[in-house]
Amino acid sequence: MNEATQIKDHRERVERLLEPFRGSLGNDYNAYRGAHADVVNACGKGDWIDATGGKVRKGLSRDQVAQVEAAIPSYGFADILQRLAKDLGGTAFKGNMRVLSHVFKI
Repeated sequence: MNEATQIKDHRERVERLLEPFRGSLGNDYNAYRGAHADVVNACGKGDWIDATGGKVRKGLSRDQVAQVEAAIPSYGFADILQRLAKDLGGTAFKGNMRVLSHVFKI
């Protein structure tokens, strides 16, 4: 097997491994549509809600978010993320932008 074929095979394996995570951000245009899509997309929405402290609710009402948080408390997860972002970038904003630049390639 030549080097070009090995690289192509490696890229295909990586793409297959990453496929379940694509579209898990909860956006309609970017929603995951494969196996267990309902769970993957729900987790993506939950990540956005947790990471923003409920400021971004991805279509859920404040009451729905409150019900979920009462059933499954986050124990200050959003605050921890913001502290880590500040540690990473000097300010929470810079740290968040640094992380997002790797997630979204901006």
